[in-house]
Order: sequence, then structure tokens, then C-alpha cells
Amino acid sequence: MRQLTLGWLTLIKATPPDVISAAHAAGFKSVSIRITGRKPGDGFPQSVGNEPAMRDLKKRLADGGLRLSNTSSYHLTPDITLDMLRPVIDASVELGAAIMVATCSDPDHKRWADFASRYCEEARKAGLKVALEFVPFSEAKTIEQGNALVQAVGAPISDC
Repeated sequence: MRQLTLGWLTLIKATPPDVISAAHAAGFKSVSIRITGRKPGDGFPQSVGNEPAMRDLKKRLADGGLRLSNTSSYHLTPDITLDMLRPVIDASVELGAAIMVATCSDPDHKRWADFASRYCEEARKAGLKVALEFVPFSEAKTIEQGNALVQAVGAPISDC
């Protein structure tokens, strides 16, 4: 049976705990949350590396009977490294997510695809998939641009 997921951005300026609580209150069975800011140090409530926050998120998910469909984290700019993303992967696994959402924030699509390929491999090793989000504010604004980037990454579609 298909389930609707309450996306974290549905609630503007809501914290991850707020999104989980709203999903439960509205009767959703699945939710997505952002676990880092769009870039390091941007002021968004940081769940990654914050054990009390992680415990709270896990408790809220369990208490609400919610499945975590995906996590969002740093936008993939040229400044983001795999070392920055490994804790994101670990936190996503700890929270029970199956997918991490990635955003292309690099105008050099070849460089982005090379990096995303390595990111997808790290995620795959942890049992996760990476989904590319194409949105107007990113460097993948259309489905066609998104598809071209996914093809350039070169990972099997089932892996990424």
C-alpha cells in the first residue's frame, strides 16, 4: 500500500521535531526531515552529531508510528566534502531513513556528478539511496537537467 509522506518543507520554518509531530497529528504514516542546514553553520537546528536531538527524533518517530522516508542535508556545493557527509549518512541510518535527498548546487555539472558518484557509493555501502531533488533555486532546475545529472553520476538507478 502506498503512503503519503509529509515533506519537511511543507511546514515553513519548522524544526525537525515540529515536522514529525505535525505528521503524527495529521495522521501521516511517513515523514521526511532536514537533519542539517543547507550549508554548515547556517543556523538550522543541527541533528547530526547532536545526540540529544537524535534521541528526541527517534523517540518522536517511534511514538508517532512514523516511517522516516528520507532525510535532507547540505546542498552539494563544491565546498562540501565526503568527510562532512559521512556523519549525515550515519545519522540517516540511525534514524531509519532509506533515502537521502541531494541538491545540485554546483554550476560545474561534471564536477558535481563526479562527487555525487562517490557520495552514492558511500551511501550504498550504508544501505541508503540518494535521490536528486531538482528545484528552481538549484543548478538542476528541470527534470531534464536532473535526469542528465543522474545519468552522469553513472550509478545504477536502483542504487542512486
